[in-house]
Amino acid sequence: MYIKDTILKSLAMANMDPVIIMDQDPLTHPSYATFSEAMVKEKKSTAEAEALWKLLIDGFRHQRELNKDAQKEAEAIKNTAQFNTLLIKYAIPEPLKSIYQDNFIYFSEKITNASTAKKQEKAKENYMSFLRGVIRSTNPEFEQFAHKLRALLTISENRELALWSGGIDLSTFSYDKGRCPLEQTVLGNLLNNMPITTLWNLEAPLWNIISRTFVSQYTRLPVHVYFRVLDNASVLLRQELPLMQKNNAALVIHWHPVFNYPKGMAEIGVHGEAITESGRGIDDMKAAAELLIAKLGAASYKANKQAYERANSDYFDPTRPPFAVDE
Repeated sequence: MYIKDTILKSLAMANMDPVIIMDQDPLTHPSYATFSEAMVKEKKSTAEAEALWKLLIDGFRHQRELNKDAQKEAEAIKNTAQFNTLLIKYAIPEPLKSIYQDNFIYFSEKITNASTAKKQEKAKENYMSFLRGVIRSTNPEFEQFAHKLRALLTISENRELALWSGGIDLSTFSYDKGRCPLEQTVLGNLLNNMPITTLWNLEAPLWNIISRTFVSQYTRLPVHVYFRVLDNASVLLRQELPLMQKNNAALVIHWHPVFNYPKGMAEIGVHGEAITESGRGIDDMKAAAELLIAKLGAASYKANKQAYERANSDYFDPTRPPFAVDE
């Protein structure tokens, strides 16, 4: 992952983003050879690999246009009827459509019920971010790409699904504990380590769509969530878990609060103790979050949240967020 970041950073400094400057033949993209080699290992023909890659690059080019339109379209939405019209325009399928409708109500009510001007301003930011995210994540090329390669998003029988919030290293941490996050599937690992674009606002919608495909086809129990921060406006809480719950009403979620300490990373046990082995997790989200805040202290948790928000902005940060350390 850090090799990818280094390459992307050098491209950005030279103003040489491969998606932006290569508007002719997608096969001239410097990462195509890596992608093609990976597809050969998965028994894809050369023609199939070329078609998939062209679909992916077309998706990035289309994403530029979606991003340009997103702010204007979001600002035009003033009520539920207009939002529903937007969902129809982009042919949002169920159960995602219902989840988006629930989210629209949630974010709208947050603005109405805000107790201070500062909270109302933050609620408006989350509302607009949600609307832009809906529009940006309607990329049909990315949808087709994810669907065609959905078999590369499966999890081995000896592992359970892991989701995470609060830094990419939680993905590795969860895998080391015997679970499987998106980035450790064949397709997730490939995309996570292959430089495609320096622009995170082009790549983020791809991950959003890949993630939807990943969680939608997982039917086993339970699901594990590793977190250093929980954001009520996050894709995790507003899309990934609701999708899984729509598909499986009996979904069991184990929450794993994680903190940094001088020897590395550890989970927090039910009594606030550090757990370095693979823990079962905590069944209640609120209780798990309270344990994390109590362990770190409110100030350090706030630092985690600020770092998380920076990492999820529209600006790609190849250095990754510096999360708070418990001494």
